[in-house]
This record gives sequence, C-alpha cells and structure tokens, in this order.
Amino acid sequence: MVKGHRSESDLRMLLANKLKQLSPVKQQLLKRQLKGRILSTDDSMPAVDASGLPAPLSYNQQRLWFLDQLRPGSAQYNVYRAWYIDGPLNLPALDSALQSILDRHQVLRMRIRKSGGALIQDGNTSAAVPTTFVDLGSSPRQDREKLAIGKISEEAGIPFNLSAGPFLRSVLVKLAENYHVLLIVLHHIASDGWSCRVFRDELTRCYEAFSCGRVPELADLPFQYGDFARYQRTLFSGQRRTTLLRYWCEQLSGSLDPLDLPSDFPRPAIQSDRGSKLQFDLGPGLSEAVHGFCREHGITLFMLLIAVLYTLLHRYTGVPDISVGSPIANRTLPELEPLIGYVTNTNVLRMDLSGNPGFMELVQRVKKIALDAYMYQDMPFEELVAELHPDQDRSRTPLFQVAFILQNTPEKVLHIHGAKVTPIKISNGTSKFDLSLCINIKDGNLSGFWEYCTDLFKQPRMARLAEDYRAMLTGALADPHQSIGALPLSARQDA
Repeated sequence: MVKGHRSESDLRMLLANKLKQLSPVKQQLLKRQLKGRILSTDDSMPAVDASGLPAPLSYNQQRLWFLDQLRPGSAQYNVYRAWYIDGPLNLPALDSALQSILDRHQVLRMRIRKSGGALIQDGNTSAAVPTTFVDLGSSPRQDREKLAIGKISEEAGIPFNLSAGPFLRSVLVKLAENYHVLLIVLHHIASDGWSCRVFRDELTRCYEAFSCGRVPELADLPFQYGDFARYQRTLFSGQRRTTLLRYWCEQLSGSLDPLDLPSDFPRPAIQSDRGSKLQFDLGPGLSEAVHGFCREHGITLFMLLIAVLYTLLHRYTGVPDISVGSPIANRTLPELEPLIGYVTNTNVLRMDLSGNPGFMELVQRVKKIALDAYMYQDMPFEELVAELHPDQDRSRTPLFQVAFILQNTPEKVLHIHGAKVTPIKISNGTSKFDLSLCINIKDGNLSGFWEYCTDLFKQPRMARLAEDYRAMLTGALADPHQSIGALPLSARQDA
C-alpha cells in the first residue's frame, strides 16, 4: 500500500467512528441523504458575475420591499443590538471599524431601485455610516441610564429608506467619562441573525486593529450578497423548483385556517406592526433538565421546545391543525458563512395535534416534520406564498401567525479592549407577527422573550401565557407520556 493512503477497511472504520459522533438527529438526516430523499445542491457558489450589472433582489429581499411599500415608514424589520461599554473607548477607531464593515459588505450600502420593471440593488461606493452622538454628561447622574435607554429605543424605531440606504447606522450615548451606550441598527433586508454574529466578530477585530494603529486583517470576501441573489434565482429553477414546490404544496394543502388566540382587543382590519417584548429566563435548573431530556430521548432542543409551543397554542385555541413559522439559517455553502446579508429562510411547520396524543407522540410527529423541512429548506418562503395564493387578508400574515425562533448558535461577544461590554435588552415597539417566541442559549441556560402585537394583547395576558408555557414544559419533562390535554397550566387565574 502506498504510504499516506488508507485501506478500504481503514476508511470504513474512520467513517463508522465519525458516524458515532453524530447526534441521533444528524444520523437520521444523513441516512435520508444517502437514500436520495434530500435534494442535492451545487457544492460551491458560481463564479462572480463580472458584467458590472446590478444584481437582482433575492427572493427574501423582494418580499421585504413589497411589505415596506404596503406599510411605509415602519421599523418592523429593523435589526438592532445595544451594549453598555464601561471603560475607555477609542472613538476614531470605532468610527473606522464601522466604516470598514460598510465598505466590505456591499449589501449594507446598496440602493434599491426599479429597472425595466424589475427590482435591482445598486452599490453606493461613497456611503458613510450615519452616526448619532449624544452626550448626557450634563443630565442628573441618576437619570442618565434611563435617558440613554429611551434614546436608543427611539433610534431603533426609526425606519430606513430602502431606496437610499445605507442599511447600517450607529448611535453612541455618553453617560460619563469612559462609560457609553452603543446602538447598532441594520435593516433585515441586508442582514439576519447570522449576519449579526459576523458583524460583531468583524467589529471586534477591526476596532482592535485600528486602536493599535494597524490595518484590520480580514480575509477577502470571494462573493458579495448580490452574487448570492443571482445564485438563489438560478438554484430555484427547473426540476428543483418543481420538486420543492411539490413537497411544500403537499404539506400545506387544504384549508389553512388562521390561528386566533384569545385577545384583549379586536383584530385591526390591517395588520398592525405595534408590539412589545416580555423577557424571561428559564433558569439553570429547568435549563439543565431540558438539555438532559433531549439527550435521553435523542431529540433536539428545537423539537422539544416547539412541541410545547404547539401544545400551548392548541390548549388556548382548541385548533388541532396549527402552522408555526420558523427561520432557518440556510447557509448551506461555506461561501455564505462570512457574508452579511438576508440569507435566512422561513419554514412553515404544520402540525396535526388531533386525537389528544401523548406528549412524546407529539414530539415524534414534530421530529418527522422538522427533519423533512430541513431537507427542503431551499424553498423560498416568498415564492411559496405566491404559489399557494392564500387569502389576501391584510389583518394577518400569510400561512402562519405565530413564529418560533431558537438561537442555538452561541452569540458572538463584542470585545472592546480594556472595557467591560454588557448587552442591553430593548424593544423598538414593533412586532412582526401576532406572537413570536424567541429562545437563546448562553452557557447552557435558556432565556429569551415573547414578542407580541400590542394591538391584540395586553402585557398581563402575555405574562400568563409565558407562565403557562413554563408550566407545560415542566410538566412534560416530569411525565412525557401524559396526553397533551393533561399537561398542566400555571396556577394564575388573572388576565
């Protein structure tokens, strides 16, 4: 045998060992792939378009553009992050770092316009990061943090002009010498959850380099977001388009009745974007029990937590056929990993809760639906809506009214050399859906927020719902074989 080459038996043993390291869910996905049940995709992005012509909008962007036309001046799709920075801050280095990121990612400085009846994205090479500086040093010391939170919450709610850009801006509030609040706002048409992690990583590295008088060393981007938009439209064509549509149309065939949760106010004739957030923390004890349950039963956190959500929605409405929307990163190619841009897709997960099944039976139903959805995740949600032609009911979102988001990738930490950086939880007063449950994982602990439409719900009702979710989750862990109709609710009787 030639040195450096492995025998067939060695390769088989290596493969077997690799397979054993995969989680049960990933093993099932691989088996489906090998059986040909998953659609194959090209293993790389095509060559960059050198024509110099503007790129089309991606399907994702196109839908947000139309939503913006229906509801101009809305900050519903603003993406924002804020931090306390306790320690010395190099302002020129921060400005240079933000400008470097804007210069690096064309999608952040694009301008959307129509050309020949089609929407295109033009890059603006001269764009600068709009930055607002607020000095609260003359305000009473005891009021400064409250004023700062109010200011950044207000700024997070200022809409973007999609025809002008750029889609990045910052606000820096000075509370005292060496004590600041930093707010970063992007628009979803140019970013997503993954993008926020890329942004934080690049901001950390660029700031450190500029602070030390160096030029940041970031690997060149082989592609820009416009190249992804072209690739997406090429990918979703021909037989692949037919296969994806067939699967999703079968999943969502028949009557998709809207989900009307008990509310405090009648539903407006046109969907409102006004909203708020209710924060929660499951705590280390319950979080560890959740992780242990998933390991014991060979399921993912996503499957367990969304199964509890389905159960709660069923108990609140009595509806046995429930669809929940859930974003998926959709970054299946390595070339997409360093890009800032709206790549995330939305899966519509329709669940049958009829027959009052046991909770573990429901989890198995969820597991099958979720695994299948992962395999067909390339179906653009926007094209699915167009294909199914749901009723044009402007009082609610199409196909689903409740969303579930699990941020199971650890959040990137923003580092400012020599300073303590602490994230700030704020709301810009909007909600994308009737109700959304977002759960984050940090050091194993589960926390997050319920985002809700304030034109439908009051805060006490949401507090009751959050307690009911926690009670159901606790009850399911204690006795997973009881029927979903028997899972406990909280003891609260108000709201």
